Amino acid sequence: MSPDAFQKDVAQYGDCVIIDLGSFKNLTTVLKKGDVLQTRFGALRHDDCVGKKYGSKIQTSRGYVYILALSPALWSETLPHRTQIIYPCDASLIVGGLDLAPGKWVFEAGTGSGSLTHFLAQAVLPHGHVHTFDFHSERVKLASEEFNSHSLGDVVKVDIRDVCNDYFPPIGSELNPNGVDAVVLDLPRPWVVIPHLGRTLRPDSRQQTASIWLQSGFSEYMSSVSQFNKHLLPPPKTSEIENIHCKRSHPNPELGKSINPKQLKGIESSTKVENSFTWEPILQVRQNVLRFIKLYFFTWVSVYH
Repeated sequence: MSPDAFQKDVAQYGDCVIIDLGSFKNLTTVLKKGDVLQTRFGALRHDDCVGKKYGSKIQTSRGYVYILALSPALWSETLPHRTQIIYPCDASLIVGGLDLAPGKWVFEAGTGSGSLTHFLAQAVLPHGHVHTFDFHSERVKLASEEFNSHSLGDVVKVDIRDVCNDYFPPIGSELNPNGVDAVVLDLPRPWVVIPHLGRTLRPDSRQQTASIWLQSGFSEYMSSVSQFNKHLLPPPKTSEIENIHCKRSHPNPELGKSINPKQLKGIESSTKVENSFTWEPILQVRQNVLRFIKLYFFTWVSVYH
């Protein structure tokens, strides 16, 4: 796997390329010798694309199109929807919140259409690894084919696994020899997996978990935090909690009018939490960034002496 999987300059046979149709929805195709793609602007010969720089204008039988290099953001606009997907603005929040960087290892539960997986792979290239799981065999098969056609086969591995029942592979197993740096849960019942994350995450690194709550019934602050308090705290005796970031459950004077009082109605102030907690208001972020999902980040920073 080359580090420039998403930064190719020249189109070659075997590349998955984005066909820019202007105001119309873009198309994707894998360049093959002799193949022809029918578009709104006529027939596009694959041979005419090979050897051209990405961004070039390519003549068709009834006009022209532009060819663009594959990227996670462009792929999210054109991919076949097998499930609800994570779009770029939300994916960037997840990648940033997990502090992903080249070389890190990530477990993802809920491959779905593979949109978020592409963003995770881009963040950990070229020496990192993303292992994504889904219980649906057909989705696993199609996602695996897409990752391979996008030259991500060395970075992304997809397997059939019901994480809600079988959980993630524990540290020391064949699929998780040294522990992972981050976990992403995109599941209907993430709370059943949370108690078992301690045996999955790498014990000697910054441990973080991002959970995407797609189902109603587990969206309240107290429910999610109580699960983490119960199962992930306290940390091992060889470490101490340096900082934990959670959602505030009471008004923040600094935000002033940016908080709608109706949204806080009925939410009790959580003053009985551990003194080691540092609270950060994220209500305004949710309003501005997230549209169709409820996203929470829980960060446990371990300091070893």
